[in-house]
Amino acid sequence: MTKKEIKQKIIDAEYRINGFDRLSGTDVEVENIRVRKDKVIADVTLTSDIESGHFEVYKNCSYPKGAIE
Repeated sequence: MTKKEIKQKIIDAEYRINGFDRLSGTDVEVENIRVRKDKVIADVTLTSDIESGHFEVYKNCSYPKGAIE
């Protein structure tokens, strides 16, 4: 699995987890993807309101490799 595919799976998961799939004006960005033997680590930025620019940054988010693949 390539980093591009892993990135898209993380974006899809974060959209579902945070309920962004039911809202407009939201965005998820994933950066600094690091693939380890048993997990994937990434920095995630959640933008909950694009107009006002409200966002939250989460560094070193860990995802089990089985859940991503």
